[in-house]
Amino acid sequence: MVLHQNGDDYLLALLEQLRSLLSQPLKLKGQIVDCGFYAGVSLFPVDGINIEQLHQRALSALHRAYTETPRNRYYFYDNSMEGLASRRLKIAALLNTGQMLEELELHYQPLVCTKSGETVGCEALARWQNDELGFIPPPEFISVAEKNGQIIELGELILQRACLQLKEWQKIEPQLQMSVNISPLQVMDTDFISVIKNALQLSGISPGSLKLEVTEQLMLQSNNDVLNKLNAIKQLGVQLVIDDFGVGYASLNYLCGYPFEVLKIDQSFIRNITQEESLYTLTATITELAHSLGLKVVAEGVETEEIAMLLQQMGCDLMQGYLFSRPLPADAFLERLKGQGQS
Repeated sequence: MVLHQNGDDYLLALLEQLRSLLSQPLKLKGQIVDCGFYAGVSLFPVDGINIEQLHQRALSALHRAYTETPRNRYYFYDNSMEGLASRRLKIAALLNTGQMLEELELHYQPLVCTKSGETVGCEALARWQNDELGFIPPPEFISVAEKNGQIIELGELILQRACLQLKEWQKIEPQLQMSVNISPLQVMDTDFISVIKNALQLSGISPGSLKLEVTEQLMLQSNNDVLNKLNAIKQLGVQLVIDDFGVGYASLNYLCGYPFEVLKIDQSFIRNITQEESLYTLTATITELAHSLGLKVVAEGVETEEIAMLLQQMGCDLMQGYLFSRPLPADAFLERLKGQGQS
């Protein structure tokens, strides 16, 4: 958003009006859609004297608004954001040269059975440490990869590495399962089913030990192509997980109309269920509903014994969070598996 500097009152009133209108849920094809509102603002002539400067700096402010919480917010450009645009360009360049693929590592966060307390699986999480830029958070480089069309290659590499690693660990824990996050753009790619088949064939793991996690954002596509693709994935024997349920575009219709087998309740619900009765009630209701539809339930963001006990009482199937372990490098996760086998 590029605006003339006509006074703070005018700008703030306009932004607040836009936020009020656009942050409200919309009804789209019978579905309730929570779009959210993010805006970046640059001012003429303070932030630039030509459209290129103003546009780039508005995008820098938009990026700050999008990546920070709470939701539904806007930012005015300031000089501290100057480095953001430059950083994104460097990330894009590293993706283009393939250097990122060499520096990428996978860490693995354990998934714990609520009843037994044993590690029965893990979630593969991409980590990127660069000599020049330092640690690059996943939302940052994934958003660049999605925007520049590089997420397909990146996602395939992550899937293959995760499957190959799982095959090695199954020598110790044959029933271990691996969860991998998938971008909506990967699902929509025409070759995605072949990518999954190749990863399974290359690694030699059974399809049932692989879980693909997709967010509710994918459901916004709301067309037969998405449904057909998800059904094709399920026919391979791979499990489908709806991730971060309840934070953005939640609709109970998704649980009935799409072939999910696992529902993952977002950590924003879990972390505060001991403080807010409404969150406890929602979590218990979602768990009960999911079970009635034949879905297993995973709770992420479990950080205290009290929360773990409440989830156990609800009948939650799996838990994940810092109470059990942070995401671990492959060698540390292997030690955890060995320790579990010896206990």
